[in-house]
Amino acid sequence: MSRAGDAAPASRDLWIPWTIIGGFVAFLGSAVVLSIIAVQSDPGLVTGSPASKVAGAYIMSTAPAPALDLRITRRRGDEIEIEARLLRPDGTPGLAEALVAVLQRPTDAGADRAVPFTPQSNGTWHATLRPPGPGAWDVAVQARDAAGGIAAASLRL
Repeated sequence: MSRAGDAAPASRDLWIPWTIIGGFVAFLGSAVVLSIIAVQSDPGLVTGSPASKVAGAYIMSTAPAPALDLRITRRRGDEIEIEARLLRPDGTPGLAEALVAVLQRPTDAGADRAVPFTPQSNGTWHATLRPPGPGAWDVAVQARDAAGGIAAASLRL
């Protein structure tokens, strides 16, 4: 029998430090699990604009730069038709010597695919594409004219 002034048995007070230690272990364990999930699921963020991933987007010229008009002309189910037109610095239609296009995800450079554009007789370029999966996709296009001017544009699908 214990008296009123006696201390309680030591075994009754052991839960206090184990509770504090258990809280820290639970916190650290959840941090490790969430870090593993994040590393396995997120491919990372691709910096810069989508147009900057096309070769030569940073080439500077002293000549007035042409502009690239890029638009979706038709959507039929998951098939998308895109038209690209090069505009001279004064706004009149120009002819593009070469055109390079990439279909890409904003956050996964590993999903990039080339988009084949075909020139038309009216000076425009056309492409028909199907995004390979759901979600956000961008088309980054770069065109070069006969004078060496480079124009770049991107379009969110």
